[in-house]
Amino acid sequence: MNPRTAADAVPGVRGARARLIALISVAFAVGAAFLLWALSAVGSNTRQAFVLLIFAAVVLGTGVFLGVALAKDPSRRAPGVSRPGRVATTHTLAFTVGERETHTVVYTFDQMWGWLTISVDGKLIVKKFITYSFQLSRVFEFEVGQHERHIVRIEKTRPLFFAGVNPQPIRAFCDGVQVAENSGVS
Repeated sequence: MNPRTAADAVPGVRGARARLIALISVAFAVGAAFLLWALSAVGSNTRQAFVLLIFAAVVLGTGVFLGVALAKDPSRRAPGVSRPGRVATTHTLAFTVGERETHTVVYTFDQMWGWLTISVDGKLIVKKFITYSFQLSRVFEFEVGQHERHIVRIEKTRPLFFAGVNPQPIRAFCDGVQVAENSGVS
């Protein structure tokens, strides 16, 4: 079986949510441990207690951020609506592939919370949670179709600095020919 087929990506869909829940649990457990350690050190060493309190706040804040991101899971809500002329926070790119055997591919990326999904004919094939990425571009390539097979490639690029507030253009290719584009500005 070809490793790039859409069906192969399905088992990883559940994994992204489970990994995020595990990260939230670890963040709250570590944050609570440092908070208790800081409270026990208040009387003996105030500088150490202050550093531990700051660290506990950062770790607990990370847990809260991940919890909010989990609540913003795109499979649990409708896509957001952006205002015209501004940097879009939710990018949606939909296009059809094939002539005799047509398939609809939908790419959605929530730039604010980091959820990225790709579905073919309503079936989710890629679901990722992307934050703090050092990659300037991401490429997703998969095969679509049973009798009339096509290779779909979706490229997302981001600027080096301030990626969260700058446009992140998306281009889609089918068999090497560009079929759709989203500039990242609504």
